[in-house]
Amino acid sequence: MKNYSKWVLAATLICGICVISACDEKEKEIINDNQLATRILGKWIPVQSNGMEVMTDQKTVTTFKKTSSGLKAYTSVSSLVMPAQFQDPSKETVQTDEWHYNQPADVNIEENKFIITRAVNDTINQISKYYILESSDSTLELYISTRLSINGNEIMSSMGHTETWAKVNVDYSKEIVGLWEGHVTSDTSKYDDGETHRWRYNIDGTYIYYSQDQTGEWVEVESVFNNYFVDGYLLCTRWKNVGENENREWWEIDTIGNDSMRWTAQRIEYEYASGPSIGITIAIPRQYTATFSMSKVSERK
Repeated sequence: MKNYSKWVLAATLICGICVISACDEKEKEIINDNQLATRILGKWIPVQSNGMEVMTDQKTVTTFKKTSSGLKAYTSVSSLVMPAQFQDPSKETVQTDEWHYNQPADVNIEENKFIITRAVNDTINQISKYYILESSDSTLELYISTRLSINGNEIMSSMGHTETWAKVNVDYSKEIVGLWEGHVTSDTSKYDDGETHRWRYNIDGTYIYYSQDQTGEWVEVESVFNNYFVDGYLLCTRWKNVGENENREWWEIDTIGNDSMRWTAQRIEYEYASGPSIGITIAIPRQYTATFSMSKVSERK
């Protein structure tokens, strides 16, 4: 669906730095390096940050695997920096747009923490330290501190925050391939026009978007590019129409099978209020759930 999604990846780019003594107090169980490396294996998605639910457009996927060269982390993330007209002109903007699918990164383990170093883009590296607070087979409770650097010089560091990661035992990257037809099914959604459309998801990470013309024929919508990836249950798309800016969208695949698919997404939209009695413009957040249903289209060969 063609929409305009503009946001800042604030969860990973918070300014300041925080001492982790509170984290240390919670680390009652000392885990050796081999135990920790085994415990974090698999696919994980953050579901809470500082006790708040993580919205769908802020979710990332991290998969830990043992390789011949050691433990590796593979990150899938889509983030789009807020456009310039919404930024503070007095502050320098660090461009951190990301579109990575299974981006490999090295993992170092030190007692009750693991460290992931990965490239945000061609010039910026992100070094994140993850301190284990509690863990089970299905969840990780983490304290995270992050810093960004250019050529080894730190440009930004986080104040530290907690996250809860849930283990993901599904991966719908193959099931989504094919031609699908669907429309939004929730009462509230600013991400779709409410009409039925078609999407052909190709195995190479591209897709084709179709609308019906006045005669009812399905016509490919002209675009500069259409890309997607699915990691676990997270579906990320990006596209650029002719003469427009790049757009992005995020969904969670709730169910897929028997030639049907259902998406959900937790979103926040803002209502702006101002007036003489207020004196300033304030943004009032409202959280809602968007849903989308699709059916697979049979194609004759």
